[in-house]
Amino acid sequence: MYEDIARTNLTSTRWRFATNQAILNRLSDAPTGRFTAAYQLPEYIFLHAVTVRDYQIEYNVYGNKVFCDADVSDELIADYTYRQKRSIGLHIFLFVLNTQWQLYSLLL
Repeated sequence: MYEDIARTNLTSTRWRFATNQAILNRLSDAPTGRFTAAYQLPEYIFLHAVTVRDYQIEYNVYGNKVFCDADVSDELIADYTYRQKRSIGLHIFLFVLNTQWQLYSLLL
């Protein structure tokens, strides 16, 4: 139950300690269907946006891949939230406290 609430808490607020960007790697196999390109996503993320040259593009997520209509020369940047494994800091403390309060409110 805690894990479900923690995931919901991560996606409902942009916690800066758990937000990052990554360049996506284009896959050699083109997807079947509507899109011309497929890109690999990092593991265990909650995707917020995919951009090319700071402009958001249209995409769909299938499993652990992003499908879109990007050109071969485009560099795709993913904005995402991830689950922090181990870290100490005020932001982490506030996140855990917030998650515990949400869990407590469900038990009342």
